[in-house]
Amino acid sequence: MTPKQKQWDSLGISINESFTKEEILSKSKADYIVVLNPVQVYDKNLEAFVSVPDRYVTGRINPETDFLDNWEVVKGRYEILPNSLIVDKALAIVEKSSSATSLHNCGVLDDGRKFYVSIKTSGHSLQVGDVLEYIDSYVVVMTSHDGSMPVCYYNLDVRRKNKSVYRIDSKQHDFVLKKRHTPNAKDRLEEAQEVLHMREEWSSEVVSALQDLQVKITDDKVTLTLNKFWSLDKANTKKKRQHAESVHEKINELFRTDYNKGVFGQTKWALLNALNEYIDFHRNIPDAEAAQHCLEIDNFSHRLKVQLFNFLKEI
Repeated sequence: MTPKQKQWDSLGISINESFTKEEILSKSKADYIVVLNPVQVYDKNLEAFVSVPDRYVTGRINPETDFLDNWEVVKGRYEILPNSLIVDKALAIVEKSSSATSLHNCGVLDDGRKFYVSIKTSGHSLQVGDVLEYIDSYVVVMTSHDGSMPVCYYNLDVRRKNKSVYRIDSKQHDFVLKKRHTPNAKDRLEEAQEVLHMREEWSSEVVSALQDLQVKITDDKVTLTLNKFWSLDKANTKKKRQHAESVHEKINELFRTDYNKGVFGQTKWALLNALNEYIDFHRNIPDAEAAQHCLEIDNFSHRLKVQLFNFLKEI
């Protein structure tokens, strides 16, 4: 149904419950050491290289080439968060959970600049007529080694039917938590409890939001939605119009499938499913980029899905 290379978890490895922490890191090629090197510039007056005060470059010895990968310039107060710490934080969530929770997947992104672990939590389901629709829920814990983000926990909700990712908006509940380094196990467990509470509240929000979309949508509002985000009227070149027309055609095709409109009728939810599937799997972008857009947050895919969700709520 969907290209596996574009699924979010294709970016990493599956974590077997028998893996040790060391095996998790080695099998995902995340067992590298991040280092800080002083920034040096050439001083013309001294005719020599000198260090820039309080400026360092994050990097690593590339395990495949043995050369240094240099990433970003940071200040001296920057604290390296080793990948092993991210695994520890993920394990703390599993330890603190009272339900069926397990490490699921992990991987290195952006040539080592980022490392993530996903934790599978208790999923949720929606009853639509005689059909039970399953949504798998996860927490992703991620950090960067280039100063672009701290330790970040966020929710991930995946339609089991086709592995597309839901993104919704909420003013009541947290979708993401950002944390600084916490040095001891007690702090990690307290942090884990906070993350599990976030996940529980977000699951309720997702179920409620998707239930609210189980209402009929007319053909003209389907067209209105597609034109709002892929406008035919504003396509001022032949190429742009052909692109917009192809997007409309593909989304309508996905909307009419037996696992969308065929099961749920002509509803806003069936249309949202088609829109999500198009964004995740049918845009003309490289597979790895598509998968990373599914996994990560605050990117084009995430923002577009939230805009579409909010638009469908209102029309």
